[in-house]
Formats: sequence, C-alpha cells, structure tokens
Amino acid sequence: MKTKVVDAIGYGATVVSCVTGAAGINLSACGNKIKIVNDNNANAFVNAVLQAANQSIKTPETYYAYYYWVDII
Repeated sequence: MKTKVVDAIGYGATVVSCVTGAAGINLSACGNKIKIVNDNNANAFVNAVLQAANQSIKTPETYYAYYYWVDII
C-alpha cells in the first residue's frame, strides 16, 4: 500500500492513481476521493486529474473510520 495515497486523502486531496498504484487501498472506504484508471493509459490519467481538479469532494467518514491510526497499530 502506498501511504502517500492514504496521507493525501486524509488531508482532503482527491487522488488519481493507476490500478497498480492503488493496490492495497480500501477503495470502498475512500469513496469518490480516489479515481482509478487503467495502468499505462496516460490519456485517461490526464482526464481524471482534470476532472478531479474541478470537483470539491468531502472525504467520507468511512475513510477516517477505516484508516484511524489507533486501529492500524
């Protein structure tokens, strides 16, 4: 799991990642705060970044419940 994805969402950013980069992330807990595109598809990645930049999405409570530090350790 890439902790930078978890950190970014925790700080309120919407993350765009390829399938490989999102390995190990609980996608259902992240809701719409993570956009996944197929590996090696640069056009889809760029489009997802542009779409995410124009949206304001709140980090879901399910994210904080799942990635709460006390429950991780």
